[in-house]
Amino acid sequence: MTERPLTDQQVARFHQDGYLFFEDFLDEEETALLQQACRADSLMQRHAMDVRDAAGRRTNLSLWNHHPRYTPLVKVPDSAIKETGAKPTPATQRFLQQGEDDTSRRLEVEAGQS
Repeated sequence: MTERPLTDQQVARFHQDGYLFFEDFLDEEETALLQQACRADSLMQRHAMDVRDAAGRRTNLSLWNHHPRYTPLVKVPDSAIKETGAKPTPATQRFLQQGEDDTSRRLEVEAGQS
């Protein structure tokens, strides 16, 4: 894999969307090695689920919040965050200013259970 520095436009896109997408990021050999590693990982296989895309094609999806090899996140006091001088993004500010979490209500409405 070759190193490619990010352009200013890519950095801005990441800050806007929270992710970047790269066409042909891995070549065929790298893709095959990654697939082989994923299929050999018993933990990943236990967490895999079948998901169908809009065209009905099946893919295996593995999601979890914590992999045993990663350090768990630790809650820190708000005062520690404020001391860093970090400023929340506009999206974070909107999220924090909500009167109540309406996630379950929105899901009920979308499912026609109003």
